[in-house]
Amino acid sequence: MARQAPNPDRPPEPLLSLRAAVIFALALAAGVVVGALTLWTGAVAPAAVLTGIAAFGGTARGLHDVIGKR
Repeated sequence: MARQAPNPDRPPEPLLSLRAAVIFALALAAGVVVGALTLWTGAVAPAAVLTGIAAFGGTARGLHDVIGKR
């Protein structure tokens, strides 16, 4: 299949929607904060990383449900 040339009159579509970018940014911030707080309590680094990853996933899922689609 031949690829069509981009249309110069139409701007390219964004990689992520604004909604997805906001959810990703907030979930990333939550994961970093939870991981840092876990590390601050004296836990070993791998446990803090896993806790941060779990917080990221939970926050992303929760925000996906809360922030409505248009």
